[in-house]
Amino acid sequence: MSEEQSETSTDEEFVSVQDYTGEGFTLRNANPKIEKLAKDHEQKIIETVEDYLLTKYKTEVTVHNLEPAVDGITAFVESKKEPRFHTYVVVPVQDSTIQDEAVFSQSGQVENGIVTGIYAMVYKDEFDELNRTLESLISTEPIVGLNQKALDHISDTNYSTIYYGTANFDEQLKEISNTYINNPEYGVEEWTSIVKESGFDPSQFYINIEFYMEDTRTEPQDSLLKKITNELETHQNKLPPGAYNIILNDNDINKITGIGSKGNSLEKAYPDPLIIPRNKE
Repeated sequence: MSEEQSETSTDEEFVSVQDYTGEGFTLRNANPKIEKLAKDHEQKIIETVEDYLLTKYKTEVTVHNLEPAVDGITAFVESKKEPRFHTYVVVPVQDSTIQDEAVFSQSGQVENGIVTGIYAMVYKDEFDELNRTLESLISTEPIVGLNQKALDHISDTNYSTIYYGTANFDEQLKEISNTYINNPEYGVEEWTSIVKESGFDPSQFYINIEFYMEDTRTEPQDSLLKKITNELETHQNKLPPGAYNIILNDNDINKITGIGSKGNSLEKAYPDPLIIPRNKE
């Protein structure tokens, strides 16, 4: 979720995560005049965003949502093919005029999405195993993930699913985004060699897992958090290397900010995440 999101909340702003599709999501200090501008010029803005990402980042995207901000329009997008990721870019507005020539992305934002998407390509089997492990937990425990519609509507969490997002902080892996921009035709074989030979530190690649209690009346349970952590530890030889931050929320999510974490949330996370090291490669 974008750093521009609203920071205040009241009880009326919370809804059950199963019902949340992203409706009501609002960036902090959103300008109503810009909201009207976004609706009136929706297709133009979408084309501007698509052209920007294709030209600068060699990435075709689907624009899922346009959100008004203080002095611009934030476009939440998803890449159409590998590397797969969610991110956002901003189309500035000045004097009620869309500045389509000045569209920009926050420093490193799209680049991080590219890197995490490539990482998921390289470790596809391991991410498939992670997905199976989490889906197994969902089927046997009273927990749920985010709605796919909500994920598409509000997410900027790079390579992501309804159960987790990712983020890279490793300096060696950061360089891969430039390699992609110059060589978007590379396939899995090339990326595998580049990633695994980079000497990256898996503790700097974050996999942020977030679950919600299934029942609206149930508080997060420490026993469940421990079970999730133990399941990941049990399967760690088959999972993607990384620093796993695990959060267990109650059933409510703030419909304005799209954030579920709150005072009663439980976590196994930074500065003490679950570290799954690289296997011998």
